Amino acid sequence: FINGPSSFTVRVDQPAGYYPVYDLWVGANPGEITPAALVLSPLPAVSDTLNTIDSTSGNPVGGACWSYYANAGGAPGALAIGPVCDTDNDGVTTVGGIIPVNGYCLVISPPAGYQLVGADTSCLGARSDGMTTTRALSSSASIGST
Repeated sequence: FINGPSSFTVRVDQPAGYYPVYDLWVGANPGEITPAALVLSPLPAVSDTLNTIDSTSGNPVGGACWSYYANAGGAPGALAIGPVCDTDNDGVTTVGGIIPVNGYCLVISPPAGYQLVGADTSCLGARSDGMTTTRALSSSASIGST
């Protein structure tokens, strides 16, 4: 600003996955270039624990695969992580390195012989910590039986 104000405030909207920042106040001399630096710090990666259980017995069901997609307005967008599968068949999958963003859609693929009880996708809003999710599966053999 050649003949502008001697100070001004820069409004800052940090991108998803970064700690909130505050507006930046900058002092300036008219007619001079005044550098201003803004440092953005990324949020730390988090881990999620994903569990699958039998809807009847409550016992763990191994072999499910999970995928994280960008939350595109409540629907899965671009693939972000996965699929990550329960390869040791204990019904628990831990997914690390998740960068907190505006949100994810979590999609589960049940193992052979099972189907989900409820929807296969859950979309979540922004978060900054790990979470535990448990999904119930029903044996395909019990579907339709009385």
